[in-house]
Amino acid sequence: MTYDIFAMYLSHYHRFHVKGHEEYKQHSLRTVNSFFCKEFQLVLHHIALLTILLPVTLVRERGTTESGC
Repeated sequence: MTYDIFAMYLSHYHRFHVKGHEEYKQHSLRTVNSFFCKEFQLVLHHIALLTILLPVTLVRERGTTESGC
């Protein structure tokens, strides 16, 4: 899921870089901040998956005898 956030940032960066925005000539704190502001809900969704839902799922699966395969 952290890979997904990184891939979304790179997609965001290259999309604006290709469009010719001046601040997207190189990676900077400004481009990262712009990404988090524009894609806040999507980033929050992936962070929630990583920090809340993944541990809950792992703890729940540990208690069962079947792996579900």
